[in-house]
Amino acid sequence: MMKNDARRGWALAVMVALAVALPGCGGDSNNGGNDPEVFTDTRTVAVLDASFVAFTAQRNGSVDANVNWNNASNDIDIYVTAGNCATLDSLIQGLCNVIAFSESGSAKPEVLTFAASNGTNYRVWALNLGPGTETITIRLTAR
Repeated sequence: MMKNDARRGWALAVMVALAVALPGCGGDSNNGGNDPEVFTDTRTVAVLDASFVAFTAQRNGSVDANVNWNNASNDIDIYVTAGNCATLDSLIQGLCNVIAFSESGSAKPEVLTFAASNGTNYRVWALNLGPGTETITIRLTAR
């Protein structure tokens, strides 16, 4: 029985890795390349720490950001910055160009939509304000 659970865990890990490494694969190619691009990442994040997804927009359009986590008592906020915002410290110190944000203390999941420009680099940050360590999933859909 444990052997099957371990296989399922490995299968899930491989699927997540492929989704992150090959986000533009799949979909219906008959609509002229207008399929949405999806970027997903899941990480365990300590209190007052953050995870992010970095990507380059492949077209002008919009990006829907959806950040979800397990424990509803934790407060997770989203920040979208220019791609050159390299560290959480830079973001906190106000040294980054913040394009959009959502700071609800009660929303779960935390969501927002922002405009993206073709060829522009972005980072979407998920900041864990606690009170506990959390597993956070960031899912971006670029249209």
